[in-house]
Amino acid sequence: MGAGLGGLAAAISLCKVQIGVDIYEKAPNLQEVGAGIVLYPNAVNALKQMGVYEQIAKVASFPSQGKYLNSKGKVLVKLNMADFGPGAEAITVHRHDLQKVLCDKALALGAKIHFNKDCWTLEQDKDTVTLHFSDDTQVETNIVIGADGIHSKIRKNLLNDGEPRYTGSFTWRGVTSQLVSYPANLSLMVFGRGKQFGATPVGKNRVYWFATMSDQKGHRDRRSKSDVLKFFGDWTDPVNELIDTTKESEILTHNLYDRDPAVKWGEDRVTILGDAAHPMTPFMGQGGCQSLEDAIALAHCMKVNSNPVEALRDYEKMRQARTSDFVYQSRKSEAMTMSNSRIATMLRDAILPMVPSKLIAKQLHTLANYKMPEL
Repeated sequence: MGAGLGGLAAAISLCKVQIGVDIYEKAPNLQEVGAGIVLYPNAVNALKQMGVYEQIAKVASFPSQGKYLNSKGKVLVKLNMADFGPGAEAITVHRHDLQKVLCDKALALGAKIHFNKDCWTLEQDKDTVTLHFSDDTQVETNIVIGADGIHSKIRKNLLNDGEPRYTGSFTWRGVTSQLVSYPANLSLMVFGRGKQFGATPVGKNRVYWFATMSDQKGHRDRRSKSDVLKFFGDWTDPVNELIDTTKESEILTHNLYDRDPAVKWGEDRVTILGDAAHPMTPFMGQGGCQSLEDAIALAHCMKVNSNPVEALRDYEKMRQARTSDFVYQSRKSEAMTMSNSRIATMLRDAILPMVPSKLIAKQLHTLANYKMPEL
């Protein structure tokens, strides 16, 4: 498993049910990469079970209000966290801050992290799995959880089902610490024609933003601030200011990928988790959240079933339907909000203000009806 969000969450959860964990990470260290992430109430519940909620709260923000606009500034929808249910809260945090808290917790619980370990192949026999790394070393273990991201080599070894699907959209992401006027409790979404922009505070007086654009050819190396401003610079405030106050080094560019849900995730003593298992577009804000849910479910199944092979299959059965649902819902959300059609854009801007905010919260995030297993 890797030392990303899913791998560290799985390590914490497994350690909490008295299962020893070694993490093999291909990077040389925990690098400060990524931008912000929104963790919705389902993910917040997972953080509480893992015992890291308080630490993350110290470095994060808790937006309580949401606002949808069109690119000219017309308010389409106003949301309140109360729309998600009594006591519901979301956490918005820089990914590096989140990763550090999870890493510290995993190490404190006894997990071991091995860096510069890029797993290329694996082989199984009745009782063990052997991992072969790019540095010509190998490790034997009794189970393997592939949490090695969207281009997972563990998945390739298990399923060999090709590369992820480019969705037709790409995104810029950035973090600015210079926009002091941005409200500390507001998450913002701005919709245009074939484009959308979002922003939210992520703790430490910083604001995370993303700018997503529909283009079948991908970002085509458009990575600079001037590239973002070319397409979003004339949008309503505070879009221009958020982009303009961001350091060039803080802007990341990514094509967006997902996969059709797989019929199976694992075999014998190996399974996959997070983006390795169910990569999805960010249009539901559930990619990271579902990784945290995976971690709790995996540890629960390992706790209640002493047969590791059966426990891994139980975990897969518990998680496949829910994660598949979010893959498809994310695609539907992308189709609705990223359309290049002038008519579809006009209809979206006309219909959204008529939809009750509680219904939007329920349809977009489908959280309240999920009962998370206990560790």
